[in-house]
Amino acid sequence: MCYWLTQERRYSVQYVTDIPHARLSLPPKWMPALPLHPLWPGFALNTLFYAALAWGLWQVPLAIRRRRRRAKGMCVRCGYDLKGLVAEAGCPECGAARKR
Repeated sequence: MCYWLTQERRYSVQYVTDIPHARLSLPPKWMPALPLHPLWPGFALNTLFYAALAWGLWQVPLAIRRRRRRAKGMCVRCGYDLKGLVAEAGCPECGAARKR
């Protein structure tokens, strides 16, 4: 059972599905409550925004780690200490090429 209050009166609606022990309360058809038809431009923009946010939360810590390793003279991939090696040589541990 579900109730909707409006300025004029109180509406009571009960809807029982065909599935046993499942109840779904819906408002009258003229009163919108559930988003049955998505607004595609808004849906697409929200998806892009949250995908970019998730990508940033995933990539920013990795970029910070690479920057710290590069500043300390370490391999950006595996963290091996590259001090004392020729600048053109790659990492002897993982084989990653050094960037200048």
